Amino acid sequence: MALADTINVAVAANFKATLQALKPAFEKQSGHHLNIIASGTGHLSNQILNGAPFDVFLAANEHHPKQVFSLLKKTRQLSPKALSIYAHGRLVLLGANTLPKKSLFTLLHDSTFSKIALANSKLAPYGLAARQTLKHLKLDERWRGNIIRGQNVAQVYQFIHTGNVAAGFVAYSLVQHLPSNRFMEVPAQYYQAIKQMALRLNNKEISIAFMTFLTNPVAQNIILQKGYTLPTMDTQ
Repeated sequence: MALADTINVAVAANFKATLQALKPAFEKQSGHHLNIIASGTGHLSNQILNGAPFDVFLAANEHHPKQVFSLLKKTRQLSPKALSIYAHGRLVLLGANTLPKKSLFTLLHDSTFSKIALANSKLAPYGLAARQTLKHLKLDERWRGNIIRGQNVAQVYQFIHTGNVAAGFVAYSLVQHLPSNRFMEVPAQYYQAIKQMALRLNNKEISIAFMTFLTNPVAQNIILQKGYTLPTMDTQ
Protein backbone atom coordinates (compact mmCIF):
# COMPACT_ATOMS: atom_id res chain seq x y z
CA MET A 1 0.00 0.00 0.00
CA ALA A 2 1.21 3.53 -0.82
CA LEU A 3 2.38 5.70 2.04
CA ALA A 4 -0.24 8.00 3.53
CA ASP A 5 -0.28 11.44 1.97
CA THR A 6 -1.87 14.74 2.98
CA ILE A 7 -4.35 16.66 0.86
CA ASN A 8 -4.78 20.39 1.51
CA VAL A 9 -8.37 21.43 0.86
CA ALA A 10 -9.22 25.14 0.82
CA VAL A 11 -12.89 25.47 1.73
CA ALA A 12 -15.40 28.32 1.82
CA ALA A 13 -16.35 29.26 5.39
CA ASN A 14 -19.95 28.08 5.02
CA PHE A 15 -18.84 24.53 4.10
CA LYS A 16 -16.14 24.12 6.77
CA ALA A 17 -18.32 22.17 9.24
CA THR A 18 -19.54 19.91 6.45
CA LEU A 19 -15.99 19.20 5.31
CA GLN A 20 -15.08 18.40 8.93
CA ALA A 21 -17.94 15.87 8.90
CA LEU A 22 -16.68 14.43 5.59
CA LYS A 23 -13.07 14.19 6.78
CA PRO A 24 -13.27 10.91 8.77
CA ALA A 25 -15.06 9.11 5.92
CA PHE A 26 -12.51 10.26 3.35
CA GLU A 27 -9.56 9.42 5.57
CA LYS A 28 -10.93 5.96 6.31
CA GLN A 29 -11.68 5.26 2.66
CA SER A 30 -8.44 6.62 1.22
CA GLY A 31 -5.92 6.06 4.01
CA HIS A 32 -4.76 9.65 3.54
CA HIS A 33 -4.93 12.73 5.76
CA LEU A 34 -7.19 15.70 4.94
CA ASN A 35 -5.99 19.15 6.01
CA ILE A 36 -8.68 21.86 6.08
CA ILE A 37 -8.00 25.54 5.36
CA ALA A 38 -11.18 27.63 5.68
CA SER A 39 -11.80 31.26 4.73
CA GLY A 40 -13.97 33.36 2.43
CA THR A 41 -14.13 32.26 -1.20
CA GLY A 42 -12.57 35.48 -2.49
CA HIS A 43 -9.69 35.31 0.00
CA LEU A 44 -8.94 31.69 -0.85
CA SER A 45 -9.01 32.48 -4.56
CA ASN A 46 -6.40 35.22 -4.04
CA GLN A 47 -4.25 32.88 -1.95
CA ILE A 48 -4.29 30.23 -4.67
CA LEU A 49 -3.29 32.74 -7.35
CA ASN A 50 -0.46 33.86 -5.05
CA GLY A 51 0.89 30.32 -4.86
CA ALA A 52 -0.74 28.80 -1.76
CA PRO A 53 -0.12 25.01 -1.80
CA PHE A 54 -3.73 23.85 -1.94
CA ASP A 55 -4.78 20.70 -3.77
CA VAL A 56 -8.54 21.30 -3.99
CA PHE A 57 -10.61 24.49 -3.77
CA LEU A 58 -14.18 24.12 -2.48
CA ALA A 59 -15.69 27.51 -3.28
CA ALA A 60 -19.13 28.89 -2.47
CA ASN A 61 -19.75 30.02 -6.05
CA GLU A 62 -18.82 29.30 -9.67
CA HIS A 63 -17.14 32.59 -10.51
CA HIS A 64 -13.97 32.29 -8.43
CA PRO A 65 -13.03 28.67 -9.26
CA LYS A 66 -13.70 29.29 -12.96
CA GLN A 67 -11.52 32.39 -12.82
CA VAL A 68 -8.71 30.49 -11.08
CA PHE A 69 -9.06 27.62 -13.57
CA SER A 70 -8.75 29.95 -16.56
CA LEU A 71 -5.54 31.44 -15.15
CA LEU A 72 -3.89 28.18 -14.05
CA LYS A 73 -5.12 25.54 -16.50
CA LYS A 74 -2.13 25.75 -18.86
CA THR A 75 0.65 25.78 -16.28
CA ARG A 76 -1.00 23.05 -14.21
CA GLN A 77 -2.28 21.03 -17.18
CA LEU A 78 -5.85 21.00 -15.90
CA SER A 79 -8.74 19.74 -17.99
CA PRO A 80 -12.32 21.05 -17.69
CA LYS A 81 -13.03 17.92 -15.61
CA ALA A 82 -11.14 19.63 -12.79
CA LEU A 83 -14.30 21.71 -12.19
CA SER A 84 -17.57 20.40 -10.78
CA ILE A 85 -20.52 21.59 -8.71
CA TYR A 86 -20.58 19.74 -5.38
CA ALA A 87 -23.52 21.41 -3.57
CA HIS A 88 -26.18 24.10 -3.79
CA GLY A 89 -26.38 26.52 -0.87
CA ARG A 90 -29.41 27.97 0.91
CA LEU A 91 -29.70 31.43 2.45
CA VAL A 92 -31.43 32.25 5.75
CA LEU A 93 -32.11 35.28 7.89
CA LEU A 94 -30.85 34.51 11.41
CA GLY A 95 -31.86 36.37 14.55
CA ALA A 96 -29.84 36.74 17.74
CA ASN A 97 -33.12 35.87 19.49
CA THR A 98 -36.45 34.41 18.42
CA LEU A 99 -37.68 36.08 15.24
CA PRO A 100 -41.14 37.72 15.39
CA LYS A 101 -43.79 35.82 13.45
CA LYS A 102 -43.78 38.11 10.44
CA SER A 103 -42.99 37.75 6.75
CA LEU A 104 -39.41 38.26 5.62
CA PHE A 105 -40.39 41.53 3.94
CA THR A 106 -42.09 42.84 7.07
CA LEU A 107 -39.16 41.85 9.29
CA LEU A 108 -36.78 43.76 7.05
CA HIS A 109 -39.09 46.66 6.21
CA ASP A 110 -40.29 47.60 9.70
CA SER A 111 -38.13 48.72 12.60
CA THR A 112 -37.62 45.16 13.88
CA PHE A 113 -33.82 45.57 13.71
CA SER A 114 -31.65 48.67 13.73
CA LYS A 115 -28.75 46.91 11.98
CA ILE A 116 -28.36 43.73 9.98
CA ALA A 117 -25.22 41.80 9.12
CA LEU A 118 -24.16 40.21 5.87
CA ALA A 119 -20.91 39.00 4.37
CA ASN A 120 -18.83 41.13 2.01
CA SER A 121 -20.67 40.73 -1.30
CA LYS A 122 -17.45 41.17 -3.31
CA LEU A 123 -15.73 38.27 -1.59
CA ALA A 124 -18.48 36.02 -0.21
CA PRO A 125 -21.22 34.47 -2.38
CA TYR A 126 -23.70 34.36 0.51
CA GLY A 127 -23.14 38.08 0.98
CA LEU A 128 -23.94 38.60 -2.67
CA ALA A 129 -27.10 36.50 -2.28
CA ALA A 130 -28.09 38.65 0.70
CA ARG A 131 -27.59 41.80 -1.38
CA GLN A 132 -29.69 40.31 -4.17
CA THR A 133 -32.42 39.50 -1.64
CA LEU A 134 -32.58 43.08 -0.38
CA LYS A 135 -32.71 44.33 -3.96
CA HIS A 136 -35.45 41.84 -4.87
CA LEU A 137 -37.52 43.08 -1.92
CA LYS A 138 -36.73 46.71 -2.92
CA LEU A 139 -35.19 47.25 0.51
CA ASP A 140 -31.59 47.97 -0.48
CA GLU A 141 -32.06 51.72 0.05
CA ARG A 142 -33.87 51.06 3.32
CA TRP A 143 -30.73 49.40 4.70
CA ARG A 144 -28.09 51.65 3.18
CA GLY A 145 -25.79 52.74 6.01
CA ASN A 146 -27.21 50.21 8.47
CA ILE A 147 -25.35 47.09 7.39
CA ILE A 148 -22.56 45.43 9.36
CA ARG A 149 -20.24 43.55 7.02
CA GLY A 150 -18.33 40.39 7.81
CA GLN A 151 -15.56 38.91 5.71
CA ASN A 152 -17.53 35.66 5.35
CA VAL A 153 -20.71 34.00 6.63
CA ALA A 154 -18.91 32.38 9.56
CA GLN A 155 -17.94 35.82 10.83
CA VAL A 156 -21.49 37.11 10.29
CA TYR A 157 -22.78 34.15 12.29
CA GLN A 158 -20.43 35.12 15.15
CA PHE A 159 -21.71 38.72 15.07
CA ILE A 160 -25.24 37.42 15.58
CA HIS A 161 -24.37 34.59 17.96
CA THR A 162 -22.62 37.00 20.34
CA GLY A 163 -25.54 39.44 20.17
CA ASN A 164 -23.49 42.23 18.60
CA VAL A 165 -25.99 42.36 15.72
CA ALA A 166 -29.69 41.54 16.05
CA ALA A 167 -30.00 39.70 12.73
CA GLY A 168 -28.23 38.88 9.50
CA PHE A 169 -27.98 36.62 6.48
CA VAL A 170 -26.03 33.36 6.74
CA ALA A 171 -25.92 29.90 5.21
CA TYR A 172 -28.62 27.42 6.25
CA SER A 173 -25.87 24.91 7.01
CA LEU A 174 -24.70 27.11 9.91
CA VAL A 175 -28.04 27.26 11.73
CA GLN A 176 -29.39 23.70 11.63
CA HIS A 177 -28.59 23.11 15.30
CA LEU A 178 -30.64 26.15 16.38
CA PRO A 179 -34.36 26.31 17.20
CA SER A 180 -36.36 26.85 14.00
CA ASN A 181 -37.87 30.08 15.39
CA ARG A 182 -34.42 31.70 15.28
CA PHE A 183 -34.15 31.71 11.50
CA MET A 184 -36.18 32.02 8.32
CA GLU A 185 -35.19 30.56 4.96
CA VAL A 186 -35.06 33.07 2.12
CA PRO A 187 -37.08 31.93 -0.93
CA ALA A 188 -34.69 30.66 -3.59
CA GLN A 189 -36.17 32.96 -6.24
CA TYR A 190 -34.96 36.02 -4.32
CA TYR A 191 -31.31 35.42 -5.22
CA GLN A 192 -29.18 33.81 -7.89
CA ALA A 193 -28.63 30.12 -7.22
CA ILE A 194 -25.63 29.48 -4.97
CA LYS A 195 -23.84 26.80 -6.97
CA GLN A 196 -20.82 25.76 -4.94
CA MET A 197 -18.05 24.65 -7.27
CA ALA A 198 -15.01 22.51 -6.58
CA LEU A 199 -11.74 22.98 -8.45
CA ARG A 200 -9.02 20.33 -8.46
CA LEU A 201 -5.79 22.33 -8.55
CA ASN A 202 -3.44 19.57 -9.70
CA ASN A 203 -3.45 16.07 -11.14
CA LYS A 204 -2.28 14.21 -8.03
CA GLU A 205 -3.96 10.87 -7.42
CA ILE A 206 -5.07 12.01 -3.96
CA SER A 207 -6.75 15.12 -5.43
CA ILE A 208 -8.58 13.06 -8.04
CA ALA A 209 -9.62 10.59 -5.33
CA PHE A 210 -11.05 13.40 -3.19
CA MET A 211 -13.10 14.80 -6.06
CA THR A 212 -14.47 11.32 -6.74
CA PHE A 213 -15.23 10.88 -3.03
CA LEU A 214 -17.49 13.97 -3.07
CA THR A 215 -19.81 12.21 -5.52
CA ASN A 216 -20.18 8.92 -3.65
CA PRO A 217 -23.35 8.14 -1.65
CA VAL A 218 -21.68 8.40 1.77
CA ALA A 219 -20.38 11.90 1.07
CA GLN A 220 -23.56 13.06 -0.61
CA ASN A 221 -25.68 11.88 2.31
CA ILE A 222 -23.52 13.94 4.71
CA ILE A 223 -23.79 16.99 2.44
CA LEU A 224 -27.59 16.64 2.42
CA GLN A 225 -27.72 16.22 6.20
CA LYS A 226 -25.74 19.43 6.59
CA GLY A 227 -28.41 21.47 4.84
CA TYR A 228 -27.36 21.62 1.20
CA THR A 229 -29.10 20.37 -1.89
CA LEU A 230 -27.25 18.26 -4.41
CA PRO A 231 -26.52 19.09 -8.04
CA THR A 232 -28.07 16.90 -10.69
CA MET A 233 -25.62 17.00 -13.60
CA ASP A 234 -23.83 20.28 -12.92
CA THR A 235 -20.45 18.85 -13.82
CA GLN A 236 -18.23 20.90 -16.08
